[in-house]
Amino acid sequence: MWILLRLAAAGVGFLIRLGSRFAAAGEERVFEGHRYNCHVGKKKGKVTSFRLSMAFPKGVVFSMTCERSWDAFFKSLGFSAEYQTGDPTFDDKVYIASDNPAFCHALKNQPRLRELLLEFFAAGFSRIRSDGNRLMIEAKRELPNKWVVHLAEAQKRLLTALTDTPSYLSDPFVWRALVVEAFIWSLAGYAVASGVDFAVHKQDFHVQPYSVIRYGVCASMALLVLLMFAIVVFLQRSSRSHRILIESFVALLLSLPITGVQLVSDLNRGLDGKPSLMATVEVQRAYEQEHRGRRGRRWYTYHMEVGPADSPVLLPFKIDISHTVYTSIQARKPISIEMGPGFLGLPWYRKINGINCSAL
Repeated sequence: MWILLRLAAAGVGFLIRLGSRFAAAGEERVFEGHRYNCHVGKKKGKVTSFRLSMAFPKGVVFSMTCERSWDAFFKSLGFSAEYQTGDPTFDDKVYIASDNPAFCHALKNQPRLRELLLEFFAAGFSRIRSDGNRLMIEAKRELPNKWVVHLAEAQKRLLTALTDTPSYLSDPFVWRALVVEAFIWSLAGYAVASGVDFAVHKQDFHVQPYSVIRYGVCASMALLVLLMFAIVVFLQRSSRSHRILIESFVALLLSLPITGVQLVSDLNRGLDGKPSLMATVEVQRAYEQEHRGRRGRRWYTYHMEVGPADSPVLLPFKIDISHTVYTSIQARKPISIEMGPGFLGLPWYRKINGINCSAL
């Protein structure tokens, strides 16, 4: 059941990332005859985000921000390729994250459009973008509604220039970027579900848990290198390359350690079709341990200590067990332990005292 929940969480992460591309329109308003939408994000009464948007049904996806030093750095390496309009003032100030040729040509051929975009940045807007449905200007503080008039002019000029442009499917990199980001978020979803699994199940599933952690960390490092290399190859020469690369690296760095450990555990147990190994041990002591958290929260874990065992696998002195196993055993009484050899050669507990231990 738990592996299905982890896979479901990965799917949810994928869908969340797909959906995050499309921003909520916000409250519908009218200013000087222009119909637009306004979204004001607040936290503890303070404005944290501000967005003005208008309909932009052209399927063209782009994002423009003020060019930063790391944008120039990745361009100098040849990893990212940004379109240049030929206007030094605009090209030095604005970073164009778009690989749609029709949109880029519209910027090049319309000096007034470039002038409008520079005015937005000068006024305090930090990002100008389209999700393929709406044209948006975004800021970190609330700005006057007069900018709706300038947004309407930019919308009109873009719509006129893009009359015959094909849909965003023609952008050679937009779907690549979307797939990469959604995949990374899928791993993050898997990691979150794995963290919940670790928090819920306090018992040992493997005979040597630290071996699983060691294998998992090694797998995480290998996956990080492999995935970063794949992203570099997959997105090279796109204007979006370095930004997705940095975002992916941070997300992978946070999610891969726990994902790697859980993946090793799942593969080792889930694909283990080998015959069981049987052991008989005498329980020296079984005990309940209370834990206290913040706000008076309490939880309990259960443990047993075993003596020398008649076992083909070296068993640890102390084994963390479930409450069900704890209530079934008695001190100084022998019990049976059924183990799987492990698909990766890491023995794991199938049953303790006849009780199933797997949380797959």
